Amino acid sequence: MKRLTIPEAQGQDFDLIVIGGGITGASTAREAALRGLSVLLVEKNDLASGTSSKSSKLVHGGLRYLQTYQFHMVAESLREREKLVKTAPHLVKMRPFLYLVYEGDDYGKGMLNLGLTFYDVASGEWRKRRHSMLSKDEVLKLEPHISQEGLLGAGKYYDALTDDARLTIDTVKSAYEYGAQLINHAEVTDLILESGRARGVQVTDTITGESAEIRGRQVMSAVGPWTDRVRQFEHSTQKGPGLRPSKGIHIVVKKSDFPLNNAIFLTSPDDGRTVWPIPSLEEDLVYIGTTDTDYTGDLNHVVPEPEEIQYLLNVANKAIPTANLLHSSCWNCSMMWRGVTTRMRSPLPRLMSSASVIPISRVLPSPTASAMRTRRRGCPWRAPCGPR
Repeated sequence: MKRLTIPEAQGQDFDLIVIGGGITGASTAREAALRGLSVLLVEKNDLASGTSSKSSKLVHGGLRYLQTYQFHMVAESLREREKLVKTAPHLVKMRPFLYLVYEGDDYGKGMLNLGLTFYDVASGEWRKRRHSMLSKDEVLKLEPHISQEGLLGAGKYYDALTDDARLTIDTVKSAYEYGAQLINHAEVTDLILESGRARGVQVTDTITGESAEIRGRQVMSAVGPWTDRVRQFEHSTQKGPGLRPSKGIHIVVKKSDFPLNNAIFLTSPDDGRTVWPIPSLEEDLVYIGTTDTDYTGDLNHVVPEPEEIQYLLNVANKAIPTANLLHSSCWNCSMMWRGVTTRMRSPLPRLMSSASVIPISRVLPSPTASAMRTRRRGCPWRAPCGPR
């Protein structure tokens, strides 16, 4: 891919300028380029440097959202997952998951079986991949190291894992092949407003220091947690609901320290939230996440707090008590990553999807989270997804 320079971009008038080089911005640029529109994608850092490289590496249907009756979103997410499995098989791979059921959980095997049946049917591939309910003994044959105390069984079903950063970059490459142009390491510092509409952006090249106005018929913000900052460029007196940034961290441990064969879902011993330890696709590692806490700090410098790390270690030690992972023993945590996603501020925040769309008056609607499974939801245009 060739990086466009500021002077080269300044001499063009684009149909669409997309702000943000995460998975949502990349997918939007590709969707528009597929339809013959001239597109410019602007990213202030590296591609996928924000939330899109700090996800749980899942391309899933959102099984846990069935608990809040978001059936339509789950069905849509499953259809998108199936398209990605077909169009990007080198990056999106189906894997078995175990949804563990312990005594005291809010759900039982009967409720889980019902939810997984919907999950199978909504995916459209229930003849190929169908869930099964496992007894305690059957679970222990697959995962002999997990805690047996209170274990009732599990639902075995299938979902997809991916390399989120590579998926984003491949989507940008595909957009570029269809004619989209790219400037990374270039920060949008203002909007060009004409008659109440955005007709371009003010951009500063963070490498050369050059700054210029770049014109476009439409501007779309796909900046995730930075959406409120872009909205400030509208200089509007109308105040929307705003965003509620949510911080999520993951820890990564060696499989030799945490012997796990399959991805598992289980509830946290601290607050009952669903957390998932997942073996890596390629390396001898297991990553465990995610936390979900309100965040008011610097979006460009997100730091995990000791209590957040301990929260995930508690989940790990509930799953495999003999691992005895300790916060004080940092060698247990070979690496970690952290990111910020967003939800609209709402009196019912837990019922909001992470793929909520917040309306912006002068630019196209801005998706407020770059979920892999619904990355095209915020796109004004739709086409077969994923890199070709």
